[in-house]
Amino acid sequence: MKNGKHSMPKSSIHIILFTGILLLQVLCAAASAESANEDIVKAAMVRNFARFTEWPDDESTTSSPQDDITFCIMGDKSIEKPFGGLAGKKIGARNIAILQVNGIADIQGCDILFVDKTALIDIARIMAVVDIRPVLTVGETKSFTQAGGIITFFIREGKIRFQINLEAAEKAGLKISSRLSKMAVIVNHASGGE
Repeated sequence: MKNGKHSMPKSSIHIILFTGILLLQVLCAAASAESANEDIVKAAMVRNFARFTEWPDDESTTSSPQDDITFCIMGDKSIEKPFGGLAGKKIGARNIAILQVNGIADIQGCDILFVDKTALIDIARIMAVVDIRPVLTVGETKSFTQAGGIITFFIREGKIRFQINLEAAEKAGLKISSRLSKMAVIVNHASGGE
């Protein structure tokens, strides 16, 4: 002890630092796994949303009933894997085709559009492109349904929930089954409020 101060051996400092770094890595890995599991659940939920949605049977659709149903995902590359697992699965008689989109121009051929919370494109610009076209839009931010998106995920009491903007669905020419809307929080188009 010099000048009334304790000095800690260098080996103890290294052990404390190593333990701190290890704990941080474990916490980050757990958060990453939790996020990946959440994305898998959301991908499965979006597929079910599509099962309970009826597209118009006319020329306004982006594809015919014989075509694949184009499921576009916009946002961070990390969502490719959980959503990519849906490729080739069916919604009714149609196979799901997954398309990672990076910009506004890429969303022209989408039947379903999932906008990840990390997407850098303004939601209002996305909605302006899909506007009255029959595209089932699904997002993760509070402002999504306020901007005209149809379905938004949110977390309540640690569980994934969703809200539906029925006015936006009607504007897009999509019919949401009452079986699905009964499980959702319903919001109105103008304010996004319940």
